[in-house]
Amino acid sequence: MTHPSKRKGNDYERELVKEFESAGLRAERAWGSNGESLPGCTSDVDLLVEGRLKVQAKRRKTIAKYLKPPEGAHVAIVREDRGESVVTIPLELFTVLLRRVYRKITNES
Repeated sequence: MTHPSKRKGNDYERELVKEFESAGLRAERAWGSNGESLPGCTSDVDLLVEGRLKVQAKRRKTIAKYLKPPEGAHVAIVREDRGESVVTIPLELFTVLLRRVYRKITNES
């Protein structure tokens, strides 16, 4: 029997694939949650979107409030001292932006 947290993670990965696909984007889940099963990916990659975007999916009971964009903002950007900035964005807005980017790339090819 699969551990509950593993099952929760697998369910979330499948949920994300459906979300990307419903937004018109191709998405593929790594077999066994091992990104090495996807072309050009390392073990920590869970999904590959449009054959290019490598995604690691994490589902938690709660996430830090500062990671969530406040009601009046589209995104939240955070950085640790001497670290790289990271952007958090609602999935719906992210899929809209991805569609625009990948349509432009396809049209330029």
